[in-house]
Amino acid sequence: MKRKAFTLVELLIVVVIIGILATLVTLALGSATRNAKNAKAKTSIEQVQKAVLVALNSADGATLPAVCSTGGFVALNSGSACLTAIEALAGAFSSPPVDALNTAIYMNTPVGGAGTTYVISGDTASSTASNKTCWYVTASSNAGLTTPSTHAQRATYCP
Repeated sequence: MKRKAFTLVELLIVVVIIGILATLVTLALGSATRNAKNAKAKTSIEQVQKAVLVALNSADGATLPAVCSTGGFVALNSGSACLTAIEALAGAFSSPPVDALNTAIYMNTPVGGAGTTYVISGDTASSTASNKTCWYVTASSNAGLTTPSTHAQRATYCP
């Protein structure tokens, strides 16, 4: 009695097809993960902006806390004096705000902290050391989150 079996070529074709399908699934999941991280980062930046607006409205003279007005980027991470000062005026965050790379959201204000001048920004999921990409919102921006389009803007708005 002759038994039927798969040939080596047939088995190789099946393995190649499974490999192609696995690659496609991995790419699709990677894109979904990146989109989820970006959505979380956008929400975090918007929450920080709302907290800053609440802090400005509750503070006398409508200026940012002095610890936030350093003239450069200030990380709003756990234990940050700036984040603590904003939380004291606007209420605590459930967890420190993070960007798509799971690092701190940053705030950039001029020294002296005029309440109408600040930038809040965080990296996108595709940001790298050599190609910084971020979202930012300024005190005067009505359009919401923006992504810088030029190298000069990235240097100004990305932490």
